[in-house]
Amino acid sequence: MKTDGIASDSNILNGKEYLVAVGVVLLGLFMSVMDTVIVNIALPSITAYFGNTISESQWVVTAYLITITAFMIVFGKLSTYTGLKKMFLGGIALFTVSSLGCGMASSLLMLITFRITQAIGGAMASSISMALIYRISPPDKQGKAIGIMGATVAIASLAGPGIGGILIEMFDWRAIFHINIPIGIIGLFIGIPYLKVTDTKKKGENIDWIGAVSFAVGITSLMVLFNAITTKGLYSMEVLVTFTVMFFAFMLLGWNERRQIDPMLDTGVFREPMFFLPLLSTILFFAAVFMLNITMPFYLEEVLEFTPLHVGMLMMAIPVVLIVGSPIVGWLYDHYLWQHFSTMGLLVAFSALLICAWAILDERLGIILFSMGLFAAGYSLFQSPNNIEIMRGLHKDRAAIASSIANTGRYFGMAIGASFASVILSIQFLSTELTKALPEIDINSLTLSSGVTLAIAALLCIIAAWPSYIRNRNN
Repeated sequence: MKTDGIASDSNILNGKEYLVAVGVVLLGLFMSVMDTVIVNIALPSITAYFGNTISESQWVVTAYLITITAFMIVFGKLSTYTGLKKMFLGGIALFTVSSLGCGMASSLLMLITFRITQAIGGAMASSISMALIYRISPPDKQGKAIGIMGATVAIASLAGPGIGGILIEMFDWRAIFHINIPIGIIGLFIGIPYLKVTDTKKKGENIDWIGAVSFAVGITSLMVLFNAITTKGLYSMEVLVTFTVMFFAFMLLGWNERRQIDPMLDTGVFREPMFFLPLLSTILFFAAVFMLNITMPFYLEEVLEFTPLHVGMLMMAIPVVLIVGSPIVGWLYDHYLWQHFSTMGLLVAFSALLICAWAILDERLGIILFSMGLFAAGYSLFQSPNNIEIMRGLHKDRAAIASSIANTGRYFGMAIGASFASVILSIQFLSTELTKALPEIDINSLTLSSGVTLAIAALLCIIAAWPSYIRNRNN
């Protein structure tokens, strides 16, 4: 299939309109990504308020992550029928209303229900965010714009717990949801007149609803399977049931997609090496990122005895570097088109994680700080060029599909990384059931498992570098 890296001329914006439109898209993306992680810090308060166990309250986080991952590709496909602008602004509206519902929840079940609808709105908006940025950006600004978008994702995911902590300290846990309401209203108020995208819409009578439902059920089952393996054990009944549901859902999806003229998930895109190879690198890299994100707070608080505030400040080193680095790398990619930015970034990230693993085992804080900064530099080198490579791996008319699959891959990688890290770290606890306070931790064992986790994360980066290198060598 022929690829096309140039956005349609009728959609390209310039000047004030371009800046405002990009700002609206980034605002919506920031909200949906931040709400993936901001609730983590509020779980103790939510658990105490409703009187539930930690494992029950954890579904406030898990339900959001599962739902947003399951519906990314579905809404990316449906946007070819509705148009990008309607899908994006509809998602912002649903996300905003659901945030109000979360803030008003009178029970844990009600809160989880609104978190699910919030995630559906987040999926509607964020699944096509990359496609919108790509469509409205002139070719010589695409790399820089995607770089800023990548920095936005990183900032939202890493700064979320800090922002949540401040809001909870000043108000209460409901404030982390209420803050979305004025932001969402502003996004809608500005987005309606300024987000100008011309779409060639398909007729709606051929929508593949069987494919949409089977894909959503399959991905949901897969995510629940990861969670069940971590919390219940490999041979539990929950694992057997979720695996069975996942298996039959994907079997139905495969059978149905072969019969459809316009399938929900065109598996042919995965046979396009210029698209699939950078997507594979994305999944592996974000698995490594989440292994780092989950491991470091445990290590810093339990072994080095950092306070949560100090942990947050240290983890902020990554988004600070990304704020500066990602747009610069995007600009360099636009102007010099060097093919190996993404591969180089993965090699830098590999080196940084290996250094960090060694520094953890030796408890050398200065080297840990250095490795975190080095990892952020590798993150910057990888993300912008790799995202552009994904978008240019398919024809411009399939930008929404490319964007939604890329975002699904990112969340899928996060889920894999979270599961890997949780399994390794859970060895240190007397029970894998999070139904009570964690028991006393063996510091030496936790130090060893933290180092092992980051060494495995480094291995994922070096594996991810191979498809990145092959893709760019053959381009």
